[in-house]
Amino acid sequence: MHCSHEHQWRGVRDRFYADLSDDQLVLLVVDETKLSSPVVVEQLGGAPDAFPHIYGPLEISAVVEVRAVTRD
Repeated sequence: MHCSHEHQWRGVRDRFYADLSDDQLVLLVVDETKLSSPVVVEQLGGAPDAFPHIYGPLEISAVVEVRAVTRD
Protein backbone atom coordinates (compact mmCIF):
# COMPACT_ATOMS: atom_id res chain seq x y z
CA MET A 1 0.00 0.00 0.00
CA HIS A 2 1.40 3.36 -1.02
CA CYS A 3 1.50 5.86 1.85
CA SER A 4 2.86 9.34 2.41
CA HIS A 5 4.72 11.18 5.10
CA GLU A 6 2.95 14.21 6.58
CA HIS A 7 4.77 16.62 4.26
CA GLN A 8 3.91 14.58 1.13
CA TRP A 9 0.17 13.92 1.16
CA ARG A 10 -0.88 17.25 -0.34
CA GLY A 11 1.31 16.66 -3.39
CA VAL A 12 -0.13 13.16 -3.84
CA ARG A 13 -3.66 14.54 -3.56
CA ASP A 14 -2.93 17.27 -6.09
CA ARG A 15 -1.25 14.90 -8.55
CA PHE A 16 -3.52 11.87 -8.40
CA TYR A 17 -6.82 13.00 -6.88
CA ALA A 18 -7.27 16.57 -8.11
CA ASP A 19 -10.51 15.59 -9.84
CA LEU A 20 -12.11 14.62 -6.52
CA SER A 21 -13.65 17.05 -4.08
CA ASP A 22 -12.33 17.23 -0.53
CA ASP A 23 -15.46 15.54 0.85
CA GLN A 24 -14.64 12.46 -1.27
CA LEU A 25 -11.29 11.91 0.47
CA VAL A 26 -10.07 11.23 3.98
CA LEU A 27 -6.56 11.08 5.38
CA LEU A 28 -5.74 8.09 7.56
CA VAL A 29 -3.08 8.59 10.23
CA VAL A 30 -1.36 5.26 10.88
CA ASP A 31 0.67 4.24 13.93
CA GLU A 32 3.42 2.07 12.42
CA THR A 33 4.03 0.33 15.75
CA LYS A 34 0.54 -1.18 15.55
CA LEU A 35 1.09 -2.78 12.13
CA SER A 36 1.86 -6.46 11.69
CA SER A 37 3.25 -5.75 8.22
CA PRO A 38 6.57 -4.08 7.45
CA VAL A 39 6.75 -0.45 6.35
CA VAL A 40 9.49 0.19 3.81
CA VAL A 41 10.46 3.69 2.73
CA GLU A 42 11.43 3.48 -0.93
CA GLN A 43 12.48 5.78 -3.74
CA LEU A 44 10.56 4.39 -6.71
CA GLY A 45 10.74 5.34 -10.36
CA GLY A 46 11.03 9.05 -11.00
CA ALA A 47 9.42 10.06 -7.71
CA PRO A 48 11.08 13.16 -6.24
CA ASP A 49 10.97 11.72 -2.69
CA ALA A 50 11.06 8.36 -0.98
CA PHE A 51 7.60 7.22 0.12
CA PRO A 52 6.55 4.67 2.77
CA HIS A 53 4.84 1.49 1.62
CA ILE A 54 3.00 -1.04 3.78
CA TYR A 55 3.73 -4.57 2.58
CA GLY A 56 0.65 -6.35 3.86
CA PRO A 57 -2.67 -5.54 5.48
CA LEU A 58 -3.51 -2.29 7.18
CA GLU A 59 -5.15 -3.24 10.47
CA ILE A 60 -7.96 -0.93 11.52
CA SER A 61 -6.42 -0.76 15.00
CA ALA A 62 -3.34 0.93 13.47
CA VAL A 63 -5.47 3.82 12.18
CA VAL A 64 -5.27 6.30 15.03
CA GLU A 65 -6.96 9.26 13.36
CA VAL A 66 -9.17 10.00 10.37
CA ARG A 67 -8.79 13.56 9.09
CA ALA A 68 -10.90 15.55 6.69
CA VAL A 69 -8.98 16.61 3.60
CA THR A 70 -8.89 20.30 2.73
CA ARG A 71 -7.07 22.21 0.06
CA ASP A 72 -6.09 24.95 2.53
